[in-house]
Amino acid sequence: KTLLKNKLYFFCTITLEWFLFAYSIHIGEFGFSAMDLIINMMCILCTVAVMVYATLFCAYQQIRDENALQQIINYNLKKQYTEIRKMYDANKRQVHNVKHELIYIGRCLKESEYSKAHESVKKYLKEKVLFVCYALVVTHPTLLPF
Repeated sequence: KTLLKNKLYFFCTITLEWFLFAYSIHIGEFGFSAMDLIINMMCILCTVAVMVYATLFCAYQQIRDENALQQIINYNLKKQYTEIRKMYDANKRQVHNVKHELIYIGRCLKESEYSKAHESVKKYLKEKVLFVCYALVVTHPTLLPF
């Protein structure tokens, strides 16, 4: 937006300068000197140089702003990745523990040690049920009956 605005201003300035140059040549046929030509050409060249500088400066600012935005996006993505990785590792450990708990309960049931299996289930439910429910809600919300 700023670049377009600057281009418009500089285009108008160059057009005005060129018009003044042509007008001074036209009315000053007898009094037009080489110095007038040099001054008008220098004004036109300076205007073009300023236009090029402003264009490059605006492009530089735009690229700098885009880079800053990309850095913010990359930082947030890395932060999200580490959070997701931590949650994944915690769930992996929990699944591992549940697997071993179920193997223990299965062995107790197979060996007819029902009281040990019952105690293990009670202990498991007391300690783990909240975590398992939370993990189900977070990872598989479609499995919930409500």
